[in-house]
Amino acid sequence: MILISHQGCAYYTQWLHVSTQQLEARQLEDLAKAVGHVKRFGVVVTAYFARHSEERIAFERIDY
Repeated sequence: MILISHQGCAYYTQWLHVSTQQLEARQLEDLAKAVGHVKRFGVVVTAYFARHSEERIAFERIDY
């Protein structure tokens, strides 16, 4: 399974009211929790953080 979190996610800012200063840290924390939950079922998981990089989107692998 591939889990992806992305830079500037409106769900976190608009619905959860996470400040921009705490946004990425909160997203990575939640991504780690999601990876842990999925792994409990014996599923192989790879996690990425999608970030704007000039005119492209860069997918950074996150190892937990």
